[in-house]
Amino acid sequence: MLKRITCLTALAVSLVFNASADSLTRSYPPPFEAFQTIAQQTDAGWQIDVQVLPGYYLYVKDFQPSIVQASDSRSLQWTLPALDRVQDPLRGDIEVMRDRFVTAIETPTDGELWLALQGCADSGFCYPPEKRLLAIISE
Repeated sequence: MLKRITCLTALAVSLVFNASADSLTRSYPPPFEAFQTIAQQTDAGWQIDVQVLPGYYLYVKDFQPSIVQASDSRSLQWTLPALDRVQDPLRGDIEVMRDRFVTAIETPTDGELWLALQGCADSGFCYPPEKRLLAIISE
C-alpha cells in the first residue's frame, strides 16, 4: 500500500512540475505587442486607441493617462470601455479591459501625454507595471 501511495504522490508531483514548467517555458509577446496603444488628436480633443491581444487583459485601476509639464504631473479623466471580470492570479476577482477599445480623454494642455498600464495573460502570466510616452503636445 505504501508503495502505491508513493507512486501516486510521485505522479502528482510530476504532473504539477510539468504544468508549471510549461507555463515557465511558454513564450509571451513583449508588452508593447500584447497591449498596443496609440494616441490620436481628434476635433474633440484626444483619444487613446488600445488593442489587447486575444487571451490578454488590462487592469482597469492601473490604466491611467496623465499629462506631464516640466516637474508637474496630473491624471486625466477618461471614458471607461466595456469591462470584463476575471479571477486574477495577483488580485483575485477584478474588473479588466479586453479586445480593442477607444477611450476619449479630457483635452490636455501642453506637455507629454503618458499612459500607465499593467496587464496579464489568461494563462496567469502578468507583466510588470509600465509607463508609456504617447505624445508630446504643444499648442
